[in-house]
Amino acid sequence: MLVVGVTVVGTVAVDGSAARAAPPAGGGSMSGRVVGTNGGPLSKICVNANGVGSAISDDNGKYSITGMPAGSYPVQFADCNPNPKYSTQFYLNHFDWGSAEPVSVSDGVDTPLSDEVMQAGVVVTGTVTDAKNAPVSGIFVNVNPQGPGQAGGGQTNDRGVYVTQPLPFGGYRVQFNDWNRPALWAVQYWKGQQSWNNATLLTLQAADGSSHAGVDARLSAGADVSGTVKGRDGQRLGGICVSAAIATDNGGYDQVGWSQTGPDGAYTLTGLPPTGVKVDFRDCNSPPTYLESWYGPGGTFDTATTIPLGAGDHHGAVDVQLSAGIAVGGTITDSSGAPIAGVDVNVMPMNNSGQSGWAQTAADGTYLTSPVPPGDYRVQFTAQTPNPLWATQYWKGEQSWDSADALTLSAADDPARLGIDVVLTEDASVSGTVSGPNGAPVSGICVDGAVATGDGSDQIAQSTTASDGTYTLSGLPATAIDVQFQDCNNVGPYVGQSWNNRIGSEPGDIITLVAGQQQTGVDAHLTTAGAISGTVTDTDGAPLSGICVQATTATAFGGLTRSGDDGTYKIDVGGGGDFHVQFVDCSGSPTYSAQYWNGASDPASATAVTLTPGDAAGRIDATLSEGKVSTLSGKLTNTGGAGMTSACAVLYLPDGYDLISRVAANGTYRFDGIPSGTYALAYIGCAPRAKKAGQLGSIPDPTSPETSYPAMWWNGVPLDLNDVRNGNGPDPIADHATLVTVGPGRILTGYDLCFGCDGVTKRTPRTGRNHPHHRLHKTPRHHRTSGPRTPTTTTVTSSPT
Repeated sequence: MLVVGVTVVGTVAVDGSAARAAPPAGGGSMSGRVVGTNGGPLSKICVNANGVGSAISDDNGKYSITGMPAGSYPVQFADCNPNPKYSTQFYLNHFDWGSAEPVSVSDGVDTPLSDEVMQAGVVVTGTVTDAKNAPVSGIFVNVNPQGPGQAGGGQTNDRGVYVTQPLPFGGYRVQFNDWNRPALWAVQYWKGQQSWNNATLLTLQAADGSSHAGVDARLSAGADVSGTVKGRDGQRLGGICVSAAIATDNGGYDQVGWSQTGPDGAYTLTGLPPTGVKVDFRDCNSPPTYLESWYGPGGTFDTATTIPLGAGDHHGAVDVQLSAGIAVGGTITDSSGAPIAGVDVNVMPMNNSGQSGWAQTAADGTYLTSPVPPGDYRVQFTAQTPNPLWATQYWKGEQSWDSADALTLSAADDPARLGIDVVLTEDASVSGTVSGPNGAPVSGICVDGAVATGDGSDQIAQSTTASDGTYTLSGLPATAIDVQFQDCNNVGPYVGQSWNNRIGSEPGDIITLVAGQQQTGVDAHLTTAGAISGTVTDTDGAPLSGICVQATTATAFGGLTRSGDDGTYKIDVGGGGDFHVQFVDCSGSPTYSAQYWNGASDPASATAVTLTPGDAAGRIDATLSEGKVSTLSGKLTNTGGAGMTSACAVLYLPDGYDLISRVAANGTYRFDGIPSGTYALAYIGCAPRAKKAGQLGSIPDPTSPETSYPAMWWNGVPLDLNDVRNGNGPDPIADHATLVTVGPGRILTGYDLCFGCDGVTKRTPRTGRNHPHHRLHKTPRHHRTSGPRTPTTTTVTSSPT
């Protein structure tokens, strides 16, 4: 994590005023005033216009930056007094670069800025010691916001004390890091936590006053891991990035140490915490040749060997030999044959699992991606600029993820598959304004452009409304597009809709675009959503975080969220109805039994929460007791009894939590460690999909390759994905499926299905209960985006969505 500092460019006169260089001919300027919340002027506030000019406010709070080239610049305000009081911010009270509103400057014109009202911040301070309580100097302390926002930091002095600059109110993770190489001390977070995702949250608020003291740390000696990396024919590889990772409570992993091999292929990871770590190796050379791999069998995080470490341990001989991959290369041009530079090329596995490749076209339009293993891939071409000139497309001119052709790579293509060329067309765009019930503009609304495919609706472009409610979807192909509006929190405080005022998942009016068309006036007027909120605790009254809270009616899925660090949650729901609220421990290590409000074990006996559209219901609380996890198993076969090995069983809470089990050679599948709760159970194809195959998720027959079956619910009815809109998942109730209730500590067996048998052939499970009349949806903002994919996977989850 990096500490965001303050950069001041320019010179300052002896009296503290900005000393201005002679402006270049035609240069522009900006000027304004800095004040406190009481309106009084503030002096010695450093004003920085993105490094092209700066000034310091005078005793009247005034400043002026001159000699600026024409352009748009974010403007930063930082308290440069010896004892700063105010937190660093950007023009019009934004607290991070991402949300900063740029100021436009024109040649020969002064741009007046509105008064900037500085907000008082909170200084974080504490002491860092070793295990014997001796102070530790030189430790960098990084105070990073939980989400977007301003970071801060400091470094410990000889007494082990650090002090940060003032920070805005909010939640932060505090990291203590020894940046010496080799590091003597293990990296850690506040309250002894070892990684980012497991870190204890520090909350800064007005009640803290000007300072929050006592954010201390007691460091342990750092452990280290070393080894050698080799490649083809055993040659030693330099330039290989090596990282250590530990598992997190949410089922993924966090990196806790980094290094790089020297020319001799050797590396050492230092400053590692006293815990079990897994080690990842990635080719950071340009261009890369070798595939990413984890130390241990299988080469993935899940199969990697865990290396146990104690404080100060030295663990050597962690050696690997990397495999070479296959690069993809070609040339990108426009319709006239002119090369196009700066186009992102993403090579992504058809089955959404494994390594991806990436490249960007050079000035002559050529590209060569990072390597990937043999397999089937989608190849995406997209211009990632604020206003793309070219429409995003996939190999062979396809427009969306689901319609993309498969590029098959085999060992015979080593070292590169060339000739994957594409001709891009001029992009179209759609723009408009989103307002609320009172007509005022609404910011933070997710806007998606979707196209119809043989597998249902597929998102091809995304945007978010600005502070004035405006948005633009760019990079669009010449096609028919459905524009969908949804609160970025899924639902709430506004109900999602499609254009033109089609509420929820109702189809909207279709806009047919031609190449280069700039369609304006695609506006939306949103209605207010309802809300259900409360707190989740254990039997001792302690708050529980990471609990899935799901609201459903007899006919519709209302929403799903997770409880925060303080145990509170809020579900925004689009319509009215009688909602049953379910609480499921979907953390990485489930401990608690599920329940419905108010204390019921199933929806039939649960107390309903009745809402009309726009209503809010609070104090829908739950107290969870500890309970054992369960298992569920079954068998999937064809008419000849062969195992359906191309199928995956999926057990999920729509909109937020999935467990996946592949089918073994004998047709069996099994879920272990299931937290109790009510789930949908489905069977879908999980092998790479053949290009232009039929229904998404179709399952090939293991003994008759020309035969495939549609995805199925566990009771043997087809799982209909062609009706899926806006990324929502399949609807088990509309498909006449049933749900499965998993009690604590249960062993559920017999969830079997025969594909191709006459009628619905399954065995009746020996335990479990079925609850119809629950309509379940997946999250509308799913992974099928038109944006770039990272070349390698850096996060692994046990519950993919």
